[in-house]
Amino acid sequence: MLRRLKAAGLHLLISLTIFGLILGLLIHYCYPWPYYEINGLFQGLRITASVDIVLGPLMTGLVYVQGKSKRALYFDFVVIAVVQIGALVYGVATLYSQRPVVTAFLDRGFQTLRMSDLPQNKNEWGDLARLREQSPIQPPLLAVKPPQSGEESVHMFGTEMANSGFPPEFTTRLEPVTAHWAQIVPNTLALPSHLPPKDQAVIDRFIQEHKIALQDIALFPVKGAFQSCTVAFTRKDGQFIGYMALQPDRYTVSPFAKKHG
Repeated sequence: MLRRLKAAGLHLLISLTIFGLILGLLIHYCYPWPYYEINGLFQGLRITASVDIVLGPLMTGLVYVQGKSKRALYFDFVVIAVVQIGALVYGVATLYSQRPVVTAFLDRGFQTLRMSDLPQNKNEWGDLARLREQSPIQPPLLAVKPPQSGEESVHMFGTEMANSGFPPEFTTRLEPVTAHWAQIVPNTLALPSHLPPKDQAVIDRFIQEHKIALQDIALFPVKGAFQSCTVAFTRKDGQFIGYMALQPDRYTVSPFAKKHG
């Protein structure tokens, strides 16, 4: 029994180490905060974690029977390793394909766009690849170029209505937020004079950290696949400041939003 527990424990330690390294790489390169929360990184890892961290060591403990030949044990361990590696590769590949590539402003808020939301042919990405390379933050914060005529406005509206998510053809219209800041800033979140204590604490901590007055900040919702958060820009010129763990859904987005404070 003790040998079984030692074998399962060693397997668990190895599995945790590998899983921890992969999780760290995913967070650093693909899902930086707040995207690992709003885009469901941990939800996507549940099945992979259950196989690699729970089922793998448990199977090792079950097959490690005293008296079993080395050849039989070797075969059992190979089968377990194949199952674990297969589950790990599948889970990581799925999460990598669903990673946020860009955060785009459309209508009155930002939404994260995953690889699956964009045209499969990168030749249809327009300047997106270049904008991603030039952005100091990843995923980059961009905006869909507003319509330049009534006809274009009607066409864009029809395109949005025909798509349940982000219209892939809008990818070629993505440009820096600052290029359209005058059209974007009126859509800032309209915060009430008195916020719930938890939300007020989030904002107070943010403005203290960034040493900026609240009236100089423009806040916008960022919608992910699972949750939402808030992004802050300088109200004057649309320079990115940072994200905050403020749930924007309870606040109205008004084109007549007044400055708070």
